[in-house]
Amino acid sequence: MTLSVNHKAFPSSDLVLLDHGEAVHINQVESCLTQLWRSASEHSQQEGKGALALARLWNLVSYHTGPQAPPPASGDDTGDGTANDTANDTANDTGDVTGDVPEPPGALLERVTMSIPARVIHLLHLQGDPPPGLGMEVEARVGNHCLISHAGSRMVCCEAIHLTGYGAAGQSHFPAVLRALLVPHLPVALLWLDEVPHRSRLLGELLGMSDRMLVDTQRTSDTSSLLAVHDLMRNAGGQIVDLGWLRLRPMRHLVADFFDPPGRAEQLEKLEGIAIETSPKGLNSGLMMAGWVLSRLGLGESQGLIPVQGEGNLRWKMAHGAGVFPLDFSIREGYGGLDEIFRFELRAGGDVFEIRDVDPEHVAVSGPDRQLPRIALRESEEAELVVAALGGAPADAVFAKALGVAAHLVETLQWSQ
Repeated sequence: MTLSVNHKAFPSSDLVLLDHGEAVHINQVESCLTQLWRSASEHSQQEGKGALALARLWNLVSYHTGPQAPPPASGDDTGDGTANDTANDTANDTGDVTGDVPEPPGALLERVTMSIPARVIHLLHLQGDPPPGLGMEVEARVGNHCLISHAGSRMVCCEAIHLTGYGAAGQSHFPAVLRALLVPHLPVALLWLDEVPHRSRLLGELLGMSDRMLVDTQRTSDTSSLLAVHDLMRNAGGQIVDLGWLRLRPMRHLVADFFDPPGRAEQLEKLEGIAIETSPKGLNSGLMMAGWVLSRLGLGESQGLIPVQGEGNLRWKMAHGAGVFPLDFSIREGYGGLDEIFRFELRAGGDVFEIRDVDPEHVAVSGPDRQLPRIALRESEEAELVVAALGGAPADAVFAKALGVAAHLVETLQWSQ
C-alpha cells in the first residue's frame, strides 16, 4: 500500500495527513483503514512520535457538489489524486454564487478535526459519468488526520473517508454506503457545504441518519434559502444549526448591549424604525438580524408590505403599539466583513442606536450613552463556526423564532413580486 504523507504547521500544533494512495472498493474501506493505521504507526515510530491514538466524538458527514472532473492525465504529478484533491479543485472551480471562493472542503474538515476528532465521511457528487476504467459509480479513498501538539509528541488521529459519486446513479448510492461506514453509537452531524437544500429523497435519507444538520444561509444571496431552512426546522425536529446565525453573534451582542440593564430597554417599546444596509451576500444575514429584533419584541407578523422603493431598497411596514414603523433594507456592493452587514440602526424613543462598519475588522458604535468610533469586531471563520455548532446544543429557541419572522418577511416579499 502506498502511503502519502503531508505536513501542515499551525501555531500550537502540527497536522499530519496520511493518505492511502489509491482508490479502493467500498467493501474494502474498513480493511484499508486498518492497513493505513499499521503503515501510519510505522511512520510515526520512524519519526520518533510514538504510538498513534484514535479519537472520535462524532461521525462528521459533509456533502458537496461539483462539476464533472476530468480523469487525471497519465503521469500527472500535480497532486496525489485523492478525493480530497478533487473536492478542493471543484470548490475552487465552482466558487460561491456571490463571487467569493469558500474554503475548500478538505481544508475546512482538516481544521475542524483539529478541535473535534471525528470519523469524517466526505460525500462529493460530480456530474457526468465515471472516468474510464474506474469500473464503479462511487469511488472511495481513505486517510488519517493526525494532530501533534507542540507540547508533546503523541499523535492523535481521526479517520477520513472520501466518497466521490458520479452522476445521479453515484449519488443514489450515498445513503446505503454511508449507513455502512458510520461508527455505531456515535452521533452523526451532516455538514451541508452547498447552498441550503430543498426537499429531496437524498436529503430525507441523510437527515434520517443524522442527529444534527449544519447549513449556512449566507452561502447564497437567494432569500428563499431562509424558507428552506424554516422547512427543515419543521421537519427535522429542530436539529438544524445555521452557521450564518452563529456568525451574527458578535453583532447581536453589540445590539443587545445598548439595551441590557441598566440600559434603555424601555425604549424598545417606542420603536420608530429599523434600517439595515448589507451587501448582496449579506441580505440573509440582515433578514435574520431583523427577525431576531422583531421576535424579541413579540412582532412575529408583518402588517403589510410597501413595494420596493427603488433599486436595491426594500421596505416593510410593521405594526407596534398604537402605530407603525418602517423596516428599511439597503443593498449595495462591497465587502462588509464576514457577516456582510455594513450598518444596523435602531430608532427608538427619540434616540438612534447604530453599528456601522469602519473596515472589515472594526465597527463604530453610536448611541445616546456611548460614542465608540473604532472597536474590533471578532468574527469567526467557517471552521470555528462548525466547531461551535458541534460543541453546543442544537436546539436554539431564539434562532427558531428569529428564523420564523425572517421567513415570513421573505414570504411577504415574494407575494409582492
